[in-house]
Amino acid sequence: MHSPHTPRRPLRPAAVIAAALALAAGAATAAHSATPPSSVSAPRTTTVTPQVTAPGGRLQAQGAGAVSIEGSLVVFGLIQGRGSLLVQDLEGDGKVTLAGRKRSLGRTGTLRLPRATGRFYIAGSRLRVRIAGPKLVASAAGRGRFLLEGIGQLVLNGGPTVTWPDPPEPQDLLPPVQGSSRSR
Repeated sequence: MHSPHTPRRPLRPAAVIAAALALAAGAATAAHSATPPSSVSAPRTTTVTPQVTAPGGRLQAQGAGAVSIEGSLVVFGLIQGRGSLLVQDLEGDGKVTLAGRKRSLGRTGTLRLPRATGRFYIAGSRLRVRIAGPKLVASAAGRGRFLLEGIGQLVLNGGPTVTWPDPPEPQDLLPPVQGSSRSR
């Protein structure tokens, strides 16, 4: 045992792996030897139902202005300077973190933060989100629609970098169309 004043030596990765393999091998041997041959039965069949999630689109936007997005989403990024954040959770399963703190959506499912700054993470199956600020970076994945107001650049589904539409126009956030790297 180490005293509080004795520095610990870092574990060597090879030693940790060898110890884990030795423990696993010992447990398997003990389990096998603990089962008498008379109680061995036919192997069981387990049915696994995979969780299939439909693919979504990906949006990356940076600029000055506002990003509005709605749908089944994960949205994360950074608001630099004095910005604002509005989240409406229409399904009741939304989660919001801003500047390292979890935020409550309350009974109405709405969170209004007129003074928001820092990193944010928002997720839910049916959300409306508006992020505004003098300098912001936002990434979103999922299915829905978005609107960019202001000046900035965006990348949709890994396509080319383009400027925010002027005038602003709503766009779909969907998986890329086969054979295309960009969808509108």
